[in-house]
Amino acid sequence: CGQGLEGLGAESDSEDRGGGSELGDQEAEEVRLARERLARQFSDDGELGGQSSDEEDPLWARKEWELGTTGLPRAGTVLVAHPKSFFEGLLEEVDEEGWGSLPVAEMRTRRMPMRPDAARRERANLPVVLVTRRSPKGSEGLMLGSWTGRLLGDLGATEFMTRPLYSGGIAQLPQRQPVSFLHAYPELRGSLRLTPDGLAISDGDAFDDACSFVENDVGSPWRFKFFLNRVFWNTSEEAELSPERGIWIPVRCSRDLLLREPDSAYEEPLWVQIAERVGGELADLGREYGLILN
Repeated sequence: CGQGLEGLGAESDSEDRGGGSELGDQEAEEVRLARERLARQFSDDGELGGQSSDEEDPLWARKEWELGTTGLPRAGTVLVAHPKSFFEGLLEEVDEEGWGSLPVAEMRTRRMPMRPDAARRERANLPVVLVTRRSPKGSEGLMLGSWTGRLLGDLGATEFMTRPLYSGGIAQLPQRQPVSFLHAYPELRGSLRLTPDGLAISDGDAFDDACSFVENDVGSPWRFKFFLNRVFWNTSEEAELSPERGIWIPVRCSRDLLLREPDSAYEEPLWVQIAERVGGELADLGREYGLILN
């Protein structure tokens, strides 16, 4: 089961759709169908959105009131890009120099702001990052909602072959596997619990343990989410995480909201889903910048 993660490169080409897989014909067909479904869900430009009423309770999000002792977000906090710094920092440079400077949030995630005349849903696809670790070396996180175009089956895995591989960021940390995964099983050996409702993270070297969980019917493959690379702030960069800097807005999200996959190609971007659930000032910012429908 774990062989598909061995030797995985630091970068994932979204156009390389699975060369080198040793899956059988039936398994390869399942991977193909799963990829096509995900491609439709992540690429459609429709304007419909929102969640059904029966999903709203477990898929909550709220403002984060509690920060760590240093005044920075704790592990388990979700950071949503502040529209003002994300858009206006770029626009001011475009106006003055005719060339776009990169907002800090874009530098961390490589998610560029769309042009002002782009469709609303494209403009609303702002970076969202889950803080996963804080240590004396700095802070780590995973960018959410950015699919690489690959499935685990493309890498030779069989137990999770139809699960998407997401881009977690651009940072590669020494002596750490590039793949990590979020899941709903904090009891999994070596995992780090992130939230009180049971969201946990494991490094790629725990992949075989995750396979055993699924093979023994202890866990469901649909409760795992896989990421390539990370977002990283060293200690000299962590000040940008402070809410006072106006670069990121800290919120708390339920485990189920962070682990779910899109149900439809017409879903709102994750930034909008979170802002609408948090409400208040964050939702007002979304409306001010034309990211949320009034």
